[in-house]
Amino acid sequence: MKSCLEGVKIVEMSHYIAAPFCGQLLADMGAEIIKVERPGEGNADAGRENAPMYKGMSLYYAAYNRNKKTLTLDIGKEEGKRILRELVAQSDVLIENFRPGVLDKLGLGYKDLEKINSRLIMTSISGYGQNGPYRDRSALDMAIQAVSGFMSVTGFPEGPPTKGGPVVGDFVSALYGALATVAAYNYREKTGKGQHIDIALLDCMFTFLENYPPAYLLFGDVPPRSGNGRPWTAPCGTYKTKDGKYVHFSGTQNALFRKVCRAMGREDLIDEPDYATPRLRKTHEPRLDPIIIDWVAQYTRAEVVKLLEGAGVPYGEVNSVDEITDDPHIKAREMVRTMKDDVLGELPIVANPIKMTNASMVYDITPSMPGAYNNEILTSKLGFDQAKIEQLKKDGII
Repeated sequence: MKSCLEGVKIVEMSHYIAAPFCGQLLADMGAEIIKVERPGEGNADAGRENAPMYKGMSLYYAAYNRNKKTLTLDIGKEEGKRILRELVAQSDVLIENFRPGVLDKLGLGYKDLEKINSRLIMTSISGYGQNGPYRDRSALDMAIQAVSGFMSVTGFPEGPPTKGGPVVGDFVSALYGALATVAAYNYREKTGKGQHIDIALLDCMFTFLENYPPAYLLFGDVPPRSGNGRPWTAPCGTYKTKDGKYVHFSGTQNALFRKVCRAMGREDLIDEPDYATPRLRKTHEPRLDPIIIDWVAQYTRAEVVKLLEGAGVPYGEVNSVDEITDDPHIKAREMVRTMKDDVLGELPIVANPIKMTNASMVYDITPSMPGAYNNEILTSKLGFDQAKIEQLKKDGII
């Protein structure tokens, strides 16, 4: 099977997660990516420094930078800028996550680059976007989780605002960025016109607030932190089983509530007036929740799961990382794969979740050290000879 984006050429200037993961998603679908990093100790993608390390490679970096060829290039120097412009001139997409305005000052902003490639798609990912009063703020994922309102509704009522476990803002921004890039490419193929894509982590995290903003604007409702439940409906929660494990399930809709009652053998609760609607059940949750807690506590997790499954209640065992990684369903879905490398040996990776009938994902290039593909890129793409490459090294350009 061929890959979907075979033949698409991308230059990526990125660090940490959002832009690298955006690029990796496109690379997995077959796009050719040249990742540009500054030469010199400590100048490359800062994600390379993050633990844990494996054979000199950061697993943090490795998680978001497969299927890319690395090129070192000092774009602060005129020769470095010239080389970058040459690469951009023959590319379809540029992905970057510099702070807004940085590339403009270097003469490498979208308005500069579209002059040499009118078909260029430039995907810029930043904390607050290319305009607005917060444009120049520095930002990392957890700060965006806080500003966006996401943190205010995460955690338990009696506890402090809490971040999501992983870097949710980076992940969602990468996904929106990849989607927008593919859409812009499709648009360009129809019209011949490139464009600048502006992805802000704050905007993306704001979309994760579900229906909360409209509820606030219409009714003045500000959702509280609701732990593992829901702010306005019940029952929904994570319950401890007899063997000390946890299971999550929900009966917020009336039909599901009836199924939960039947699973518990408490059909009498179905016709209880206080539990007639999701909102009423939330109002009376302090009385309803202990009934569910006591019921779950009588059984092991496996026993609760069997009862919920039999009643048709949506549920989920609360798996630890080792449990889900070794889970037979994850294995059947081939979500953990292995890439082989002369230096790293066998490197386990989390696979791309997209499955297609007529196209396949690509897992060809393992995460590499800075500049590992300098010679290949400069000779095959730009026609430089070895003497020229050596001079670039001597001048600190690569």
